[in-house]
Amino acid sequence: MLIPRRYLPWLRRALLLALVLVLGFAIHLTVHTVRARRLFEKTVAQIEAEGGILDCRAIAPQLERGEPNASLVLSAVELILSGTTGAGQGPSEDDIAAALLGDEEATARLQEALDPWRFRQVFSLLEGARNVERANFLVTAESRRLSDPSGLVSDGLRGPDILLTARGLRARAAVSSNEGDSAGAYADLDLVFRMARWTEQENPNLAQSILAGGIVSRGFDALEKILFAHPPIAEVRGKLLTELEGLELDGPIPGLRGDRAFHYQSMTGALRSGWPEHGGDLRSALSRFLEGEQIFEVMTSYLRVDSALLEVSKVPPFRRPDFLSPYGLRPDWLQLDVIGSPYPGYVIQRGHSEAQRRDLARLALAAAAFEEREGRPVTSLEELVPRDLPELPGDRFTGGPLKVARQPGLCLVYSVGWDFEDDGGQPREGPAPDAQGDLVWRIRCGSA
Repeated sequence: MLIPRRYLPWLRRALLLALVLVLGFAIHLTVHTVRARRLFEKTVAQIEAEGGILDCRAIAPQLERGEPNASLVLSAVELILSGTTGAGQGPSEDDIAAALLGDEEATARLQEALDPWRFRQVFSLLEGARNVERANFLVTAESRRLSDPSGLVSDGLRGPDILLTARGLRARAAVSSNEGDSAGAYADLDLVFRMARWTEQENPNLAQSILAGGIVSRGFDALEKILFAHPPIAEVRGKLLTELEGLELDGPIPGLRGDRAFHYQSMTGALRSGWPEHGGDLRSALSRFLEGEQIFEVMTSYLRVDSALLEVSKVPPFRRPDFLSPYGLRPDWLQLDVIGSPYPGYVIQRGHSEAQRRDLARLALAAAAFEEREGRPVTSLEELVPRDLPELPGDRFTGGPLKVARQPGLCLVYSVGWDFEDDGGQPREGPAPDAQGDLVWRIRCGSA
């Protein structure tokens, strides 16, 4: 049926409007793609220039304007640079750049260089950087997941994106080696402090948030690396104390009221009182630090997540089928860092969980003290009794002993959590994904 003449002008206008909208969207998408490429090039260049650390000022304008590609590209860069198949060779920067622009061959090479889970994450980020609507969605979701679940970072300040950047821009260190571990620990702290310094003048509230969240998620995440690497620790301790004094953390914090303000101030006070002078002996300081009940409780309350402080039970952001290995854990699971939690309200029997976390941390410190004294790692946890520990801690959830899964050179000591049975009703023989609330600590062990 022919369209009546009187409708033709309206039809032409509608088609013209549709054409304008399509062209506008294409131009908009092209501009964002070009910006993403330029931002990526600037990011890589500064990572090289800064020795592996990116000053957040390089991307601050994009974050403050709310441009989605800034966070997406930075997240993709972090995931790419931190993840390899274990051969120690990551994808080339040319391939990363080409993949950002949609090159299928480069994307295929990227897939070969990364483990399956990390590639899926990278690919979704790269897709987002090429699609404005998806980019907005991903940044919103990622920011909510990675930002402080308690709402400490005020809206409108791009705080979640900056925290996302803190996670995204880590040192380019070989995390498989002891030297890489210690270098990564120092770099994480350095980045946190630099970000806090940068925001201190313009937004003290955000600086407080970055430093507090950064110390929790990055500074004390370095504890396990420190125990493994035996680096000169005094500079880390000194840097913490210097920065805590430099940012007046005990003063009033804008926007914080009631319990949140109390927990925050309690946390900073506990940090100072729990980090006394020990002549550079960080292990002794940490041992005393771990004896305090307050520090774990206030930090957990502050972050409102179950795996708040030492990340002994920190899990990857999404459940995935390749999480489990024959020993119950992927070898690189401890390298997957998450600020906050994908499940902000996920707190399971916090009293038991925090007490168990302290037990595991003390056990790890005792094993480190044994190795330092004897010149060799423990061959079994029983060697720690009675000199280093009066007795071995038990599993507070089951009432039985802690379980140990062995890997070459490692003991994965774990509590099976509140749900200590598998789906079939049988006692679980290995650590399980996050649904069961298992707690795990990695301790260096020798052959029996």
